[in-house]
Amino acid sequence: HQNEISLASLKSLRVMNFRMTDGGMSIDAVGIDSPHAVVSRSADGVIEAGGVRLITPVATAAPSPDPVVTNAPTATQPSVAVLLKAFELKDASVEWIDRATAKPVDTTAHLTVGATDVAYGPEAKPGKFNFDVRVDGAVDSISGTGEVTAATAHQAVKIDVAGQGIRAGSVAEYLPPGIRCTLHDGRLHAGITA
Repeated sequence: HQNEISLASLKSLRVMNFRMTDGGMSIDAVGIDSPHAVVSRSADGVIEAGGVRLITPVATAAPSPDPVVTNAPTATQPSVAVLLKAFELKDASVEWIDRATAKPVDTTAHLTVGATDVAYGPEAKPGKFNFDVRVDGAVDSISGTGEVTAATAHQAVKIDVAGQGIRAGSVAEYLPPGIRCTLHDGRLHAGITA
């Protein structure tokens, strides 16, 4: 049918060699190929994803009193080790349709992610990852590589990011009144450690 709209789709999902052991689990590879979703906001502010209503506008209420916080003892859970040897998210896309802005927005973000040796556990070693993002009409490419450590006692991330062809595009619709962006071919390069 010509008027049908695909709200969500997935070309393929692969999980290779999932193993459970006494100390945790390992997966040789997870591959997700061409997932696509449509997320929209109607003129009255209702947000839907994949045809499911997620958020509706809420009337502003008086602030609630600050919650009382107590320091309850926490039970220590035994550490479980998890290892994902390879992960690939290929050609993912999210279409964003916004009818609540002065000028309606209809754009698509595209994402590809790869990762190797991502682990969590008491002695997890750093895993490596890379990504590439582009947004139709706003970003030609933002790509990055890095390492992530998710050891039980130590978490860290290092990322090297580079971007080009960055412009206001449809993002300009979200700027406050009176603010105008004249960016036409922005570039960035950053190193982030946390």
